[in-house]
Amino acid sequence: MHGAYLHVDPADLTSPAVPIDLGALGLVPGYTIGIESSGDWHAGPGGDTQTNLLAVFSGSAILLGPTLPHRVPGAIDSSIDNFSGGTWPGNEPTEIPEDFTVGRPGISIVIPAGATHLFVTPADIYCRDNSDPDGDLGVTITLLSTTSVPGGGPGGGRLELSARPNPFTSESSIAFQLVEAANLRLTIHDPAGRLMRTLRAGRLEAGNHVARWDGRDESGPRVPAGIYFASLRGGGHVEATRLVLIR
Repeated sequence: MHGAYLHVDPADLTSPAVPIDLGALGLVPGYTIGIESSGDWHAGPGGDTQTNLLAVFSGSAILLGPTLPHRVPGAIDSSIDNFSGGTWPGNEPTEIPEDFTVGRPGISIVIPAGATHLFVTPADIYCRDNSDPDGDLGVTITLLSTTSVPGGGPGGGRLELSARPNPFTSESSIAFQLVEAANLRLTIHDPAGRLMRTLRAGRLEAGNHVARWDGRDESGPRVPAGIYFASLRGGGHVEATRLVLIR
């Protein structure tokens, strides 16, 4: 499935899309996720060189037939639009307001209300090969932020994070409180969901905790100025806060 989820040649369905069940990944509307393409795909005789993917959120797992004018009947607007023109064979329109482009580096996006599935496919309006001979084409989805944790965190309490100072230039202190002991992981990610640093990992006792981030990645070098996310995971719950690093 490619084009813009609209009419494509049935003989050219060499990279069909499958619905990604967001709920199975613990993702719900309102969460901010990072989406990034991985691997590459064909777009003609040049071999596997293309990396951009086209994506759309949907309220169902239904994907209609390739000759129909709108193949994702449950498509939901993501607020980020990929404008595409006509297809190469027949100049058929491919523009729909709900689709968006995913590449490398990836993007951060809020799961829209009503979304239960995500479709991803090669972003090709020319209806060419679109195959993946080495089988490495894929997508990485990372939870970046959530402000609502259903059911609360370990011990019935929220995993609330706070960072001070924020913005910061050299170091920020990330504080959180646990109602009871729990196995937790505190990490720093960039907006594309890439892991920058693991600050805490393992069992922590109840009480107040503070971890400090000095703006460096796992191997030691300073990361560029920009927006980052501190994510605390534990007991099936996630809480995150945004950090702004300035130089």
